[in-house]
Amino acid sequence: MSKASKQKAAAVRTATPADDAPIRPDKMSRGKRVALIGVAIFCLLIFSVTGPMADTIMGWFGPRTVDVYATMELPSGPAEITMEDYRAAGSLLEFEASLNGMRANPDLEEVLVYAALTKLADHFQVVTTKEELASMLSQAVRSRAEYESLYRSFGFTRAVDFESTLARAQRVRKMEQLLTAATVVSEADVLKAWHGLYDEMRFSFAVWQPAEFAEAAAELTPTDEELQKFFDEGLTPAQRALLEREQAAAFDLLIADEAALATPELQALLGIDAEPSEAALSGFYNRYSLSLYRRPALEPGQTRPEGEGEVFSIAELGPRLLRDYRLHAALVQAGLSLPGAPDAAAFAAANGLKFETFAEPVKLSELENLPTYGSFQLRNLFSGEAGTWLQSPVLLADGLAYLARPTKIQEREMPPLAEIRDAVIGHWREKEQLRLANEAAKAFVAALPKQAEWVEGDPVTLTPEAFAQALGAERRALSEIDWIARTVRPAADPLWGAEETVKRRARSILSTRLKDLLDGQVLGPEDFGTDGIVVLHLAGRRPADETKIWPNELQRARSDAQRLAETNFRAEQLSFEGLAKSYGLTKIIAENDDGL
Repeated sequence: MSKASKQKAAAVRTATPADDAPIRPDKMSRGKRVALIGVAIFCLLIFSVTGPMADTIMGWFGPRTVDVYATMELPSGPAEITMEDYRAAGSLLEFEASLNGMRANPDLEEVLVYAALTKLADHFQVVTTKEELASMLSQAVRSRAEYESLYRSFGFTRAVDFESTLARAQRVRKMEQLLTAATVVSEADVLKAWHGLYDEMRFSFAVWQPAEFAEAAAELTPTDEELQKFFDEGLTPAQRALLEREQAAAFDLLIADEAALATPELQALLGIDAEPSEAALSGFYNRYSLSLYRRPALEPGQTRPEGEGEVFSIAELGPRLLRDYRLHAALVQAGLSLPGAPDAAAFAAANGLKFETFAEPVKLSELENLPTYGSFQLRNLFSGEAGTWLQSPVLLADGLAYLARPTKIQEREMPPLAEIRDAVIGHWREKEQLRLANEAAKAFVAALPKQAEWVEGDPVTLTPEAFAQALGAERRALSEIDWIARTVRPAADPLWGAEETVKRRARSILSTRLKDLLDGQVLGPEDFGTDGIVVLHLAGRRPADETKIWPNELQRARSDAQRLAETNFRAEQLSFEGLAKSYGLTKIIAENDDGL
C-alpha cells in the first residue's frame, strides 16, 4: 500500500463527527423490529432443536412414511408386508369389488389379510393359468367388442393390463380355496345339517280376504288430493298396464297377390326372378317353412302318420312354393324402387300392385287378427320409422304378400287422471279393501288372550285349541297343516294344488323364522297380496325321523354341512386373528396410521 493510501485510511479510522453535526433519530419501525426478533429466535431453534421437536415439526409438513406394515412367518421363514404390498392388496380388493358391482372400503386388517394370502400364494407358487382366465372371460363376454367394452369400463386401456390384474386377483382367491379345501365334515355334521333342513312342524292359519271388505270399501270416496297421490304413486305395475293406452299404429300396405303375378307390369318388375333356380327355391323354403308351411295342429289323441313331419315338404307344396317365392321377390324388387317414388299409390298402379291405407291407428293387440292382412309380423311397425317402408315382405298362407310402412306411431302412455277417474277410483278401493282386511286381522291378533307375564312387544303364544276357539268366535275358517318338513320333500309332502299358494308361503315363512319362534306363537298379520292377509300359528315342532332319509336329501345335507364348515373356516382361520395364530401375522402400524 502507498504512503498516501495508508495516511488516508488512518484518517478514516480516526475521523469523528463534528461537534456541531446533528444526531439522526432511529427510523426502524416496530414491525421490522418484531420480524428481526422472530428470525433470530428461528435461527436459534434450528441449531438447538431436540429429536422429539424435530418429529413434531416434520409432522407439520406431512405424514411420516412407514416401510413395513406387518410381518408374518411363512414356511420358508419370516416375511414382511411392505407399503408396496399393502397398496397392491388394497388396489386388488377394490378391483374385485368393482367386478362384483360394489364399492370397496376395506379396513387395515382386511387389506393385511389379503396381502398375507398373496404372500402365501407366492410361497406355494399358485398361478392362474391361461385356460382358467379364458374360461372366466368366456362366461362374461361373447365378442371382441363386448370384451373391449368390459375392460374399458374398469378403467383399463389395454386388455393385457386387465387380464394381468384379473389373474393376480384370481390367484389370491385360488390360494384361499386351497386352504379352505382342508375342511372336512363328519357324519354327525351331515346329520345335523339334515335335521336343520327336514325337522318337522305343524301349524295352522286363517285368511282375511280383501273381497270380504268390498262393500265397506265401496262406501269410501277419496279426496281429490288422495286420488291424485294414488294415481301418481300408488298404482301397481299391473294396474298401470290396464289403464295405459295401448300402442297403436297407422300404416300403408303395398300388396301383391296371385292375380297380380299374371300382369305384364309385375312380370317386368320381377325380371329374372320370375324363374328361380332350384337352389333359390330351396333356400326360400328353408327360411319360411316354419312360419308358412306348418301342417294343421293335431286334435287331442291324434298322431301323425309315420314319416310325416311338422311341415309340408317341397314336393307336397308343388306350385304353391313357386307362387310364394315370386310374391316375395316382387315385393323385394318393389321395395328397392319405392324410396325414389314420390307417390306410393301411383307406383302400385304402375306395377300391378295394390295400395291400401289404414289411416286410423290400429292397436298392437289387434294387428295379428286384422281382417285380410292380420299377421304377427305387423308388430315390426313399432320398431320402424314413420314414413319409411319396412324391408321384409310379410307373406300370408293364402297367397297374399305385402310391404308395410308406419305413417303414425302412438306409443303406450297413461291418459290424464280426469279421463280415467272412475277406473282409478276402482283401483283405489281395491287397495282400501286390502287395508281394511289388514286392520281386521290386526284387531284379531290384538284381542287374543295373552299369557300372564306378557308385556308390550312380547310374542303371543296360544295352544292350538285356544287359537281355534278365537277364530271360531270370529266365524273365520281355520286351516291346519299336520306334521310337515321345514323344507320341501317331494317323496313325503302332501300334494298341494297350484292354487294352494297360501300353504306354500306359510310353510316358507315359518321355516325361515323357525329358530327364533316359540311353540304356540302367533305370527302376523302377513300380507300375501292377492291371496289375502294371513295370521299364522305355530302349533309345534319335532325332529325328523332319521330312519327315513332319502339319498338326495343326504347329498343336499352334506353340501350344506361342507358349505357351513368352509364359512366357519374362513371366519376363524382366514381372518386377521386366524392368520395371526397360524402364520404369526403381526401389525407394525396402528389402525389410524396408513403410512401413506
